[in-house]
Amino acid sequence: MKRKYCLFAILFVLFAIFIIVKIFFHKNEVEISTSQFDPASDFIYAIQNGNSELAIQSANKLIDTQSISLHQATKYSLFFKNSGINPAYLTDKFNQLDYIFWRRRFLFHDLAHRIIKNDMTDEQKIICLYEAVTTHIGKAENLKDLKGFWPEQIWHNRNGLCDRQSWVLFELLRSVGFKPVMVLLYNSKNISHHTLLTVYANKKSYILDPFCKVKKAKMTIEQLLDPSMKKDPFVMEYTKLMPDTQSASYSLFFSPQEYVMRNILLADILRKKRLNFYLTEDMGTLVDSLLRDTNIPAEKFNLSTYPFILLYDDLKNNRFPNQNILSFQKSSSVTPSSMR
Repeated sequence: MKRKYCLFAILFVLFAIFIIVKIFFHKNEVEISTSQFDPASDFIYAIQNGNSELAIQSANKLIDTQSISLHQATKYSLFFKNSGINPAYLTDKFNQLDYIFWRRRFLFHDLAHRIIKNDMTDEQKIICLYEAVTTHIGKAENLKDLKGFWPEQIWHNRNGLCDRQSWVLFELLRSVGFKPVMVLLYNSKNISHHTLLTVYANKKSYILDPFCKVKKAKMTIEQLLDPSMKKDPFVMEYTKLMPDTQSASYSLFFSPQEYVMRNILLADILRKKRLNFYLTEDMGTLVDSLLRDTNIPAEKFNLSTYPFILLYDDLKNNRFPNQNILSFQKSSSVTPSSMR
């Protein structure tokens, strides 16, 4: 009798194990099956984990690049052509250069959201990101001090010139929904001698100069340069830092891949699926909204070709960011001193 009960108990345990294993594998099968039909989720997973092959494969499933009209695809070909980059890149499938761009945007999105807090006001977010840059990045006095020129390289190497520090802040602000603008200051010889940044939020303008560690709310660049404002305390102090400043131009420092239609369409799909990390948007639409919402003079505004020149130089010298630079460390000190 005891043997009978023992046998029954053993069979029961084996049956229970069989059921558990069956459920486990079925769950995995469902997850794999779901993943196969959701390339957008695969794309996000690949970007998060630095899997370039899966990211490119998933993007090519999301967008049929062959269906994009030639007119759409080559809309911004002049930027590429004038910089020496083959305009044929505009009609290619997704590739490694696209992946580097995706990874850059994801890294800054992730970094920005580790720096700010959800309950912050827009002004607190702006100042917090500004202070993170001034705390993390030191001054490079000349080009020889730099070990890289792209914003992720500047953050990783923790030193940068004025334009590079502003570019890092530009990327961070974009990553939380702001629309910052790079500002190039010119002297009496019409030579650009300094770069800073301006951003508008809730109808309020901010001047942000991470290199000189200067910030000012409720003032525009045009006011800063207005002769009638020369007795304003802030203007007086800033004039001491940047003497012989006569004028300014406004620019957007966007990666070349942001002008490529396949990436614009990809970003639109991700937004609709609420998988947005501010990849990019149509440049014409962005510029129109920017000029409409700010007091930036349209005649002083341009789309910078500097990132195109930078990419051309990288391609010419076969120089690409390594995986370490494309992977910000979670342990990085990103909290500004005022928030500690």
